[in-house]
Amino acid sequence: MDNTKKILTHNGRTMVDIGTSVYWAEINLEAIHPQDTGRYYAFSEIKEDPVRAAWGGKWRMPTIEELRQLEGCNYFRRMQLNGVQGFYIAHFAKDEGVFFPAAGAIYAKDNLNSNPEVEYFGVTGYYWAAIEQNTDNIMKLAMDDTTSGENIYPCTMVVSAFDNELLPIRPVCPKD
Repeated sequence: MDNTKKILTHNGRTMVDIGTSVYWAEINLEAIHPQDTGRYYAFSEIKEDPVRAAWGGKWRMPTIEELRQLEGCNYFRRMQLNGVQGFYIAHFAKDEGVFFPAAGAIYAKDNLNSNPEVEYFGVTGYYWAAIEQNTDNIMKLAMDDTTSGENIYPCTMVVSAFDNELLPIRPVCPKD
């Protein structure tokens, strides 16, 4: 394996080729370091892609299909980065990977909830998928551990989201 990491950038942001159809940002939207969660976005805020507005260029939110491609990466494990629990996803053929903090979720219980708590922080990683046109699907990436017998395995899947969730966003950039 080649241990030299190829630095890729677009519009001043670092991205990684992990063997899927898009490049993945090294950090979450509004994060400074890979272990930072960045901001948690409400469903109403993702209807107009906040990545395009904040980062410009070709950057955008990942589609449901692009999130599903992460399930096919052949290296996925739980790890800590600078004291933050999360998940490292890579593809052996690319020898590159990205860290997703286990950011959990904020559940908006009502409009008066001015100090919401993050639930499942350090346990589960949830990330928004872009809203597809002409569909009612609200989807998210869920990263967690699953148990099989006495063994614990990290896993990733795309599941239904709820409009009362606040989740972080991991930007992507097309390869074209």
